[in-house]
Amino acid sequence: GQNALLQCALLTISNTLSVSGGLSTAVGYPLDTVKVRIQTERHYNGIWHCIQETYRTEKVSASHQSC
Repeated sequence: GQNALLQCALLTISNTLSVSGGLSTAVGYPLDTVKVRIQTERHYNGIWHCIQETYRTEKVSASHQSC
Protein backbone atom coordinates (compact mmCIF):
# COMPACT_ATOMS: atom_id res chain seq x y z
CA GLY A 1 0.00 0.00 0.00
CA GLN A 2 1.00 3.57 0.65
CA ASN A 3 3.56 2.66 3.36
CA ALA A 4 5.35 0.28 1.02
CA LEU A 5 5.52 2.97 -1.66
CA LEU A 6 6.92 5.48 0.84
CA GLN A 7 9.52 2.98 2.08
CA CYS A 8 10.55 2.24 -1.49
CA ALA A 9 10.92 5.95 -2.26
CA LEU A 10 13.01 6.54 0.88
CA LEU A 11 15.24 3.57 0.08
CA THR A 12 15.78 4.86 -3.46
CA ILE A 13 16.70 8.33 -2.18
CA SER A 14 19.05 6.84 0.41
CA ASN A 15 20.81 4.70 -2.20
CA THR A 16 21.14 7.65 -4.56
CA LEU A 17 22.74 9.79 -1.85
CA SER A 18 25.14 6.99 -0.94
CA VAL A 19 26.30 6.62 -4.54
CA SER A 20 26.62 10.40 -4.89
CA GLY A 21 28.77 10.59 -1.78
CA GLY A 22 31.02 7.82 -3.02
CA LEU A 23 31.47 9.42 -6.42
CA SER A 24 32.15 12.79 -4.84
CA THR A 25 34.94 11.27 -2.77
CA ALA A 26 36.36 9.28 -5.68
CA VAL A 27 36.60 12.41 -7.82
CA GLY A 28 37.26 14.98 -5.10
CA TYR A 29 40.37 13.52 -3.51
CA PRO A 30 42.37 13.15 -6.73
CA LEU A 31 41.46 16.65 -7.88
CA ASP A 32 42.40 18.09 -4.49
CA THR A 33 45.75 16.29 -4.67
CA VAL A 34 46.42 17.76 -8.12
CA LYS A 35 45.41 21.24 -6.96
CA VAL A 36 47.73 21.13 -3.96
CA ARG A 37 50.63 19.83 -6.02
CA ILE A 38 50.23 22.53 -8.65
CA GLN A 39 50.16 25.16 -5.91
CA THR A 40 53.17 23.83 -4.01
CA GLU A 41 55.40 22.23 -6.65
CA ARG A 42 56.25 24.72 -9.37
CA HIS A 43 57.64 22.26 -11.94
CA TYR A 44 54.24 21.33 -13.41
CA ASN A 45 53.15 22.99 -16.65
CA GLY A 46 49.44 22.71 -15.88
CA ILE A 47 46.75 20.38 -14.63
CA TRP A 48 47.21 17.69 -17.32
CA HIS A 49 50.97 17.63 -16.82
CA CYS A 50 50.47 17.19 -13.08
CA ILE A 51 47.91 14.40 -13.58
CA GLN A 52 50.14 12.57 -16.08
CA GLU A 53 53.27 12.84 -13.94
CA THR A 54 51.46 11.79 -10.77
CA TYR A 55 49.92 8.79 -12.50
CA ARG A 56 53.18 7.84 -14.21
CA THR A 57 55.23 7.97 -11.02
CA GLU A 58 52.74 6.91 -8.35
CA LYS A 59 49.81 5.29 -10.17
CA VAL A 60 46.42 5.40 -8.42
CA SER A 61 47.58 5.39 -4.79
CA ALA A 62 48.79 9.00 -4.79
CA SER A 63 45.50 10.37 -6.06
CA HIS A 64 43.64 9.01 -3.04
CA GLN A 65 46.05 10.19 -0.35
CA SER A 66 44.73 12.88 1.92
CA CYS A 67 46.86 16.01 1.98
